[in-house]
Amino acid sequence: ILDGTIDQDAISEMNDEDAFRALTDIRGVGPWTAEMAMIFFLRRRNVFSYGDLALIRGLKRMYGIESVSKQEFSSFRRLFSPFCTAASLYIWEVGEGRVPEFLGERR
Repeated sequence: ILDGTIDQDAISEMNDEDAFRALTDIRGVGPWTAEMAMIFFLRRRNVFSYGDLALIRGLKRMYGIESVSKQEFSSFRRLFSPFCTAASLYIWEVGEGRVPEFLGERR
């Protein structure tokens, strides 16, 4: 960004899919990093990261399931769209154990 190699303004103007591609084209930026940049840097509303362990843990706690397949994750994404980012923020709280109602026997 500082030397102009990465055009922050251009990425900001892109749709989510193109912004994700542009970010992951940057050496060292993988899918999870790109999705976190889209949430916290670009402030996108509809980002839901399958690679985020706290998000997966939160979904498992909320829905009482043992695992989350990619197919199930896609169903959750459709359920929360177009506000996946807001859902992620709440689900992270569950995943980090900060919502006692979802701690089950661990209370």
